[in-house]
Amino acid sequence: MRANSAAVNLGQGTLQLDESPSDQCAADVSCPVRALSTCVIPPSSETVILVGLDAEFPAGTVGLMETSQHLMDRYQLQGAAVLATKIADHTVPFRLINPTSKPVMLYKGANLWTFTTHSSSLQVFTLDAEIAQPGEPAADISDVAADLSNSALTESQ
Repeated sequence: MRANSAAVNLGQGTLQLDESPSDQCAADVSCPVRALSTCVIPPSSETVILVGLDAEFPAGTVGLMETSQHLMDRYQLQGAAVLATKIADHTVPFRLINPTSKPVMLYKGANLWTFTTHSSSLQVFTLDAEIAQPGEPAADISDVAADLSNSALTESQ
């Protein structure tokens, strides 16, 4: 609705659209996402492929990647809705799962996802980023006294 500047008038029961709708892409809102190349997804596996956005967003733009039902219906592939960060050349990494016992060929240009931008204050971290190791606890748990003053437990319990 935002892409076509829709105006909803509930009193009159009308929906008015902009006279010059954008072609499938809402600038700075959402756009279709396509496979950049033909690839084969091995059976019983998951893989990460680069997919291309049909609109130009600045590098680092965070968006929600959602798969269409067409992905499962035609290719028998699963892809989760994920937060992704746009990288160079209008591409986004996307994880696919092939739960079948046969390899699946995903064709170049297949339009199977939607990328919707989100607030610039949203931060996304990769799983392969170094994870800080937790420090030593300040006190041994056995040294911490429990406050049972408001408890219904008996002394033996």
